[in-house]
Amino acid sequence: MHRESDQSQVVTLRRQLAELNLTQSFGIDSIDLIEQLIRDLHSTTQSYKQLQDRETRLASDLSYAQAQLFPIRKENSRLLRENHGLHIDRVREAETRQEERMQHENSIRQLEGQLRETQLLLAAKDEVVVSGEREIQRIKEVSPLPPCNPLTNGLINPRLEAV
Repeated sequence: MHRESDQSQVVTLRRQLAELNLTQSFGIDSIDLIEQLIRDLHSTTQSYKQLQDRETRLASDLSYAQAQLFPIRKENSRLLRENHGLHIDRVREAETRQEERMQHENSIRQLEGQLRETQLLLAAKDEVVVSGEREIQRIKEVSPLPPCNPLTNGLINPRLEAV
């Protein structure tokens, strides 16, 4: 019976090998090895098919991701150009503000110089006025004159002068 079982295994193994296009002959003592090789071959084939399926899915996913990546890259490029333009505008505005600030500072310095000059002139005028008033006071003290009326051209009583 053991022999019939071995014969039936040999027939089954030969059929399986024929399906795999393997027609080499083998002995009964190789049955265990061939069974293990067939199991390994089936396992390897299954793993290979799974890897192929996975590779196909990954290729599809990659293609889909690349299709989505193009608009994103295009948008990124546009945003980079826009950002660069905004940066340039900001730099120009900062330069303009700096120039305006410098002009304002120069104007302030000029106005401060004019103010100091005007203050000096005013002080000099005040000094001249005070000096003139002192001179008038001194002249009044030295030669007393009758009081003057500015409405009568300095005459106190115009009728007296006319006589």
